[in-house]
Amino acid sequence: MRITHRAVGWLTALLITAAALAATPATSASAKVTDGATFNDPLVKSKQYAISKRIRSLIDKTPGKTKKSGGAVIRVAMYVYSSTEQATVDALVRAAKRGVTVRLLLDSNNTLEPGWTHYADYFRALERKHRTFRVSFCPVGRGCIGSVHPDSNNHNKFFLFSRTSGSKRVVVQSSANLNKTNAVSYWNNAVVLVNRGLYNDYLAYFNDLWKQRPSADYGRVASSGNAKAWHFPMAAGDPVAETLARDVRCTGNTKVGTKGRTIVRVAMKDFYRLEVAQALWRLADSGCLVDVAYDEPATFQPYLGQSEAVVATLRRPLTKPGGKIRLFLAGPSTKANPKRRLIHSKYLLIEGHFGGKKNTKVVFTGSHNFSYGSLRDNDETLLRVRSAKIHDQFRGNFKRMLSTL
Repeated sequence: MRITHRAVGWLTALLITAAALAATPATSASAKVTDGATFNDPLVKSKQYAISKRIRSLIDKTPGKTKKSGGAVIRVAMYVYSSTEQATVDALVRAAKRGVTVRLLLDSNNTLEPGWTHYADYFRALERKHRTFRVSFCPVGRGCIGSVHPDSNNHNKFFLFSRTSGSKRVVVQSSANLNKTNAVSYWNNAVVLVNRGLYNDYLAYFNDLWKQRPSADYGRVASSGNAKAWHFPMAAGDPVAETLARDVRCTGNTKVGTKGRTIVRVAMKDFYRLEVAQALWRLADSGCLVDVAYDEPATFQPYLGQSEAVVATLRRPLTKPGGKIRLFLAGPSTKANPKRRLIHSKYLLIEGHFGGKKNTKVVFTGSHNFSYGSLRDNDETLLRVRSAKIHDQFRGNFKRMLSTL
C-alpha cells in the first residue's frame, strides 16, 4: 500500500491528538481525592484563593448525568455568600448544567441583609433555569435549627460530594465564607476527607438543616474512622473543654512534642469561653506547652468582658514548673505591622498524649469558634481528625501565621 505525504501528515496529527487526549485527565480518570488540608495565605496573592480553588476543582470534577448513570450530588451549607466569590457559584451552575444535583443552603441573616436582598431573586432565577439547582435560606432571625437567641444563625461552612474526581462520599469542612474578605484579609483553612461514615453523618445533618425544624438542643455527635463530628446547637456541656480535661496528658511522649511534653496550639477568631481557657491553663500547669493565637478582643466590643476574662485566665501564673502559655495577638494590619491579618480559622492542635495514646497528633477544626454562640445558639460543626499528616499541615500554617504577628 502506498502511503502519501498527506497520509503521513494526517496520521501524525491523529497520533499527536490522541496523545494529547491521553495526557489530559478526564473527570472519570482524574486522580482520586486524598485526605488533606488547604490554607489560604492573605499575604501572598497567588495563595489568597487557594481554598476556593480547591473547592472549585472538586466541583468541576463532579460527574453529571449520563446514559449509564445519574448525576452526582453536591450539597453546600454556608454562612455568608457575596458576589465577590461568584466563581464558586458559577462552578455550581456549571455542575447543574451537567446534570449534577446541587443543593445550596444559606443563612438569611448574612446573605439577605439590607441591600443584598437581590441574592434571593438571583438564586430563584437559577432554580428556574436549572432544574437540578435548588437553594434554601434559613428563616430570617434564626438558624435553620438554632433558634433560641435572636442572633442565632447558620454558621456552617461545608461541602458534601457524593462523587468527585473518582472518589465517593467526600467531605470538605472549611472555616472560610464565600466572600473576598475571607480570602484576602483573613487566615482560613479547609479539610478534605474521604470517609463514608462521616459523609453520611454530615448528610443527615444537612437534611435536618434543610427541613428547618428549630431545636435548642440538637447536639448530634458521630464518629467514623479517624474522624469525629459534633453538630450544634447543644443545650448543655462543652465538648472542647471536656475533651481537653479528659483526653489530654502533658508528659510521656517519645516521638512528638518537645522533651516528652505535649504541645497544644490554638488559632481562633472568637475566644470567649472561660471553660476552655481554664482547661488550657490547667494543661499548662500540668506541664503542657500551650500556644494561643487569637484576634484582639477590642475588635468585638459586645464580648470584650468575656475576652478579657479569657486572657486573664491564660495569663495566670503557673504553679508547677515545666509548662508554658504563650499568647499571640492577631488583628488588622497596622502601620507598624502591615503584614498583620485577622485569624478567621478556628482550630486546636494537639501533639502528644491524647486519648490514652502517646505520640498522637490530632486536629479540631470547623466553623465552631470558642464562643458561647457557637455552642448554644448557632448551626455549627466541630470536626476532630486524628492524622499526623493533617496535623503537620496545620502546624505549618500555625507557624506561618505566627511569623506575621
